[in-house]
Amino acid sequence: MAKRIEFSPDMMKDIYESFRRVNNDELTLIAASEKYCVKYKDIKHKTFVNIYYCFEHMLDGTTITYDTGYNLKYYFLERIQKDYGSDIMKKSLDSLKKTIEHYVNIDGRSQNSNLKLYNYFSKQLLNTGKVEISEDLKNEISADKMYYEGDVEQIVINKYKRSKEARQSCIEKYGTTCSVCGCNFEDIYGEIGKGFIHVHHLIPISSVKQVKEIKAEDLRPVCPNCHAMLHKGNLSIEQLKEIIEKHKK
Repeated sequence: MAKRIEFSPDMMKDIYESFRRVNNDELTLIAASEKYCVKYKDIKHKTFVNIYYCFEHMLDGTTITYDTGYNLKYYFLERIQKDYGSDIMKKSLDSLKKTIEHYVNIDGRSQNSNLKLYNYFSKQLLNTGKVEISEDLKNEISADKMYYEGDVEQIVINKYKRSKEARQSCIEKYGTTCSVCGCNFEDIYGEIGKGFIHVHHLIPISSVKQVKEIKAEDLRPVCPNCHAMLHKGNLSIEQLKEIIEKHKK
């Protein structure tokens, strides 16, 4: 396993300033990497580039696919709020939310650090008074009701609960074969694909008005492709099955 890099305050400041210059087209990513990796020899070019894309995802409001660690993400968010303003900060919070949902959907892994960041900086954004936030959301943020029950993680700010136990119960009940197309990753890829599957909420969790216990019956195993199509088309599993059958002919 690769050793996690501990970023000193100077390292975080320098990497952030490098990324800002790249983002502003004042410096190429390769040139920034060469300069930074000479100064900080523990950082390799690939690591520098991966961290840059994490920073870019934050600015764009998209899913972060590389874990930089809590401290560096905290520093980035703090500086983004200061340097880029409320609109970009809202995108950064969207990025964190999408990241939490992405990884919990894939394997149910703990998102405690991202949840902590999301909750903290949401309140910071609210306190600036520079953005319009609904009264319901204000109350949820102010209540600071984010909490954990063992491995169960709740984000009350979005009024839903995701549970590792619920995911596991779904797999035990329905297996790891896609409920839409019948794909089974172990059959295709062997041992490396064993147990890999996404879990789909039959009722979109963002539409749930109250925090509720999620049960196996609320979920279905689906492959990543079908999962993406279900959400893109706002379709039920049966509707997507019909589309697949139609295009087989």
